[in-house]
Amino acid sequence: MLSACLCNNHVLGLQLWFTSVLRDGLATGASGSFAPFKDIGVYHLHQMLRKAGVSGDHDQAVQTVMSGFDDATCMADVAPAFKQMHAKGIKVSQ
Repeated sequence: MLSACLCNNHVLGLQLWFTSVLRDGLATGASGSFAPFKDIGVYHLHQMLRKAGVSGDHDQAVQTVMSGFDDATCMADVAPAFKQMHAKGIKVSQ
């Protein structure tokens, strides 16, 4: 089902999805608001499937993609960078 949404170009489709998630995440943060990565990701996956004309329940396809992030870890430089930002009074969400 997800492959139909990605127009048989998995890499390009996932890049577009991830870019959309990053864009909205950054815009949300810049506006002073917060939305979890997962919520933004789920929203955009559902939108991609709908726009591609994929019918039916998209929940399983969306869950499959999002489950890939369950065990994701941050790069080694992320925690120190967040600590520096926090020390300078920059709000950081965990």
